[in-house]
Amino acid sequence: MGKSAERCPYCGSHVPVVKTDTVPALPDENYKGNKIGAMRYQRLLCPVCGRRGDRMVLLGITRWEGMEPE
Repeated sequence: MGKSAERCPYCGSHVPVVKTDTVPALPDENYKGNKIGAMRYQRLLCPVCGRRGDRMVLLGITRWEGMEPE
C-alpha cells in the first residue's frame, strides 16, 4: 500500500489515494500571488470501511534561484 496522509473520518484508518488526475492550470491562475502550475484531483478509498473521498491539491510553479520568472 502507498503513502497515506489522510485518515478516514469514519473509522480512523489510513486512506491511500487510488486515482490521481492532473490538470494544467490556466496561465493567470494564482493562489495568494503565487502562480499555480496544475491542479491534482485525487480519489481516496478507505480499505477498511470503503468510504470514498475526493481531494484537490494545488501544485505551484517552482522558483529557481538565478532564473527569471515567466
